Amino acid sequence: MKNLILLIILALISLKILSQNDTIFATIDLKNIKNDRVNVELNFKPHKLSHAKEVIFYFPISIPGTYDDLEYSKYVNNFKVYNKNNDSLEYKKKTLKDWVFVADNNEIIKIGKNRSKEYYYIPTNAKRIKYSVDDAYDIGSAITRNFIPEANIFEKNKVFQINWGAILGSFIINNRSIYKITVIKPNGLYGATILKKEVINDTLDILYSNNYDDLISKPVFYTKPDTTTFTINNYNFEVTVFSENGIKYSNIIANSIKPLIKEASNTYLKGLIPEKYIFMYYFSNVLDEGALEHTTSSMYFLSAVDTSAIKSSIIDVTAHEFLHILTPLTVRSEKIANSKLYAPYTSKHLWLYEGVTDYFSYQLLLQTKDISPNWFLGDMALNYKDVLKKVSMTKMSENVYDKKWNKKYDLVYSKGTITAFCLDLEIYKLTNGKYRLYDILMKLKEKYTNKPFIDNKFINEFISITHKKELNVFFDKYIVGKEELPVQQYFNKIGCNYKLQIDTIKYVSTELGNDLFFDGSKISIKPNKKHYKELKGGKIINVVSINGDKNVLSNYNNLWSLKDGDYIEYMYKGEVEKLIIKTANVTTITKKYEFVKVNNPSERQKKLFKEFLNYKYDMN
Repeated sequence: MKNLILLIILALISLKILSQNDTIFATIDLKNIKNDRVNVELNFKPHKLSHAKEVIFYFPISIPGTYDDLEYSKYVNNFKVYNKNNDSLEYKKKTLKDWVFVADNNEIIKIGKNRSKEYYYIPTNAKRIKYSVDDAYDIGSAITRNFIPEANIFEKNKVFQINWGAILGSFIINNRSIYKITVIKPNGLYGATILKKEVINDTLDILYSNNYDDLISKPVFYTKPDTTTFTINNYNFEVTVFSENGIKYSNIIANSIKPLIKEASNTYLKGLIPEKYIFMYYFSNVLDEGALEHTTSSMYFLSAVDTSAIKSSIIDVTAHEFLHILTPLTVRSEKIANSKLYAPYTSKHLWLYEGVTDYFSYQLLLQTKDISPNWFLGDMALNYKDVLKKVSMTKMSENVYDKKWNKKYDLVYSKGTITAFCLDLEIYKLTNGKYRLYDILMKLKEKYTNKPFIDNKFINEFISITHKKELNVFFDKYIVGKEELPVQQYFNKIGCNYKLQIDTIKYVSTELGNDLFFDGSKISIKPNKKHYKELKGGKIINVVSINGDKNVLSNYNNLWSLKDGDYIEYMYKGEVEKLIIKTANVTTITKKYEFVKVNNPSERQKKLFKEFLNYKYDMN
């Protein structure tokens, strides 16, 4: 079966298309939505193929900046296909597991074990496709159904966050088609996007994209205007914001990020910044947070805070996403540059794309004085436990689409950031201060602004810039290899040691568990069955009332303040059962790592502290 699938896909990809650059006309209706579903229609020329009766229509497996199966097709409903006479056509929806694709250069691409993807096999005489799309988050919900910066949010008449891969699909065989997108929208909503935009009237925009890859890299954010624009070094920047609490943040954010943008423009990103760049922020009332970079914009899903705390809540994540312009959007391997949306390549160098970028974001903010050394050291201490995990960063990276390895992905931020800091110190030591990690990346930027590097040759090329073969030991042990990084040794160079603080905490527990499980309007919990032996059913129970209050979805926080004698009600075999709360005295032991400054630092340690953290060494 695998070989058959391989042959079919190879045949489809290698077909000669009579008209590769035909325009796909898309219409998305943001005005007339029901149940947070947006209606989509695609019109296109029928595919004239000589060797096949079907073409594959798909939604991306992954998009640039993400390293997991996005499962976009799960949001698609009521998928229908029509010919030029408006007759309904049958199509096949197939799920391929443990499958492979063949790239344009005949290289076989394997997409991880136990990975599956849904594809639509469309008749070649199809001319129109219609479907509706769900979003991944609802205002008032305590749960998100995807990593939100890569997904869609549809809130009628309020906000529409659109990532094109989650709303518009494409055909594998003519990925270069131009897209002309008609957007029907509510009056009063402004669409922030880098795409060419033609405003027809208050309720109609037309957006244009040169091809599907270009479209995916340029999301759109429709909301009531809370927008601030500014210019730095002749580059134009826009901050556009939607906040569930109604607070206007854009001007505060713009003033907060100007220093880091100016510094980055003159250093890390000199010569790389696009003519216009948009920061898109969504502030929610949930604790789920994230961000995603694109070539000319970045998208943020963050928790709403008071205006006095906004700078500290956005400054580090904004610096990180903005610096992605350096890598992987500029300095990147051919695996990333040539990756297919329907069959993404994997690169060995996530330690560079994410770990070094994160470290540089700290360096940037230290240079602008937006953060202090204690901020940096505190964050590194939080990451310290992950450094103890013996994982090859390159092996994890090149296997990131395998479920086993994808679970370790977050190490690129925690272990990756500390590894980058230690690599910086190692380069400084071996070159007697001639080079820093920054200098190496600037040389790589000069060489690879307009072309990718070769994935398998990158580490050797990186080392050759320093002219110090001894640096190979660091890579072999701690990046390619999985030896434990001697963090204490490196942090001691800047006059810091780590200490393990053990705290004993005693508290009263309801023993209802710490997790909430959301399914639509239902909330479930996982109580301690050893404590509640009378509990009926399985490990997880669906809560229908809290002390008689049936509005559980809105008042679920009351679960954590219950006392002895209080009760909850839950469903068991269609019947409502009561559970009387019995609290328990609990003792927990927590371990916390801290980086602290040594009591009597040497002059060398003081010098390196100033060199690497841009602050004078002091004991505070």
